[in-house]
Amino acid sequence: MRGKLEPLRAKMTKLADRGWLHKRPDGRFTARAQGREAGADKA
Repeated sequence: MRGKLEPLRAKMTKLADRGWLHKRPDGRFTARAQGREAGADKA
């Protein structure tokens, strides 16, 4: 089962690095409650 979760965990870590997700100290991921707004980086 672990082998199937590793690619997903890598994608979630990448999203956390970009600011879309928050990685909790226990290793779980949560959605960002605030910060990014839709279209905020489009000028």
